[in-house]
Amino acid sequence: MLSSGTFATEGESGMANGEIVVENLVKRYPGDIVAVDGVSLQVGEGTIFGFLGPNGAGKSTTIKILTT
Repeated sequence: MLSSGTFATEGESGMANGEIVVENLVKRYPGDIVAVDGVSLQVGEGTIFGFLGPNGAGKSTTIKILTT
C-alpha cells in the first residue's frame, strides 16, 4: 500500500518534462512494516543517477514504485 507521496507534474515543480521529482514517498506493508519512509529526490533530464544504500534500505522498493 502506497501511503503517501506526491509526484509533481510539469508546472508544479518548475521543472520540465523528462525529469523526476519525488517528495516524501512512503511505502508501508501490512503489520506496520515501513519499507520506505519520507524519500524525496529530484533528478534532472539527462542526469545519470546512482541510487546507493545498504541492504534493506528500500532502494528496490522505491525504484519499483517509480517504474510501475
